[in-house]
Amino acid sequence: MAKNLFDHIKGVTFRKTKWEDLSDEDKSSWNNYMINRFFSMEVELTELINEVQKYSSGILTSEFYYKLLHDVLPKQYFPFCVYPLTITS
Repeated sequence: MAKNLFDHIKGVTFRKTKWEDLSDEDKSSWNNYMINRFFSMEVELTELINEVQKYSSGILTSEFYYKLLHDVLPKQYFPFCVYPLTITS
């Protein structure tokens, strides 16, 4: 099963998983846009992500963008809120 967005975020920051250690399925589920969107909501990373996101669309491949974030971002856990899904009928 491919990694989801939050697994990729943990992999690039907290776990520091190398690109080469990802499966082909995990590599194909990597999405530069969604990763940028998540990190841009972290106040301490806003300026950094603003600088590097210009390389995420067309200049760097997903592999090199992953490696850039892996090297630049601190080894830190970024908490994210999980909101319960409420279904109204």
